[in-house]
Amino acid sequence: MVDEETISPKWDNIVSMYDDLDNLVGKYVSEKEMNYLEVECALMMLREKINESKIGLIIEAKKSTDDKEKTSDIYK
Repeated sequence: MVDEETISPKWDNIVSMYDDLDNLVGKYVSEKEMNYLEVECALMMLREKINESKIGLIIEAKKSTDDKEKTSDIYK
């Protein structure tokens, strides 16, 4: 059986980032007169960037796993 690590989120960082983003959105809405459609577009772009990074990491991890499996079979 594989021994799995328990990963717990760093909630203090998450809450801090949320507060910073909330303040930034409020600033852009009030000072730069952005409407909520524009804010939503910016947030959608940010979500897409995060998803692209996540997919890239998954692909790299898969390649790394495949390479290890290939090299482990060389001497069998």
